[in-house]
Amino acid sequence: PMYFTVDRWIVHRDLPNWAPCETGGAVTGHEMFTFYPVDNDGQVLHGSPVLAGCDKTRTDSGSCGKNLPLNIVIPIRLEKIG
Repeated sequence: PMYFTVDRWIVHRDLPNWAPCETGGAVTGHEMFTFYPVDNDGQVLHGSPVLAGCDKTRTDSGSCGKNLPLNIVIPIRLEKIG
């Protein structure tokens, strides 16, 4: 599902078997995309065809027998074409 908050779009999804464990098996990753319209300098500009944001994926704390979650954050850029 995708929804709009005050200033950004948010998408959540779960990725089964996303992170392999050292002892075998794998755990679910919880992914969240956030993006918002920006100008060429990365400042919020409502109505812009360019969107910036990030893709954050994490595991639950305690998964794979470790007390800390695995967190991966990747910047994203989307641009309307056509």
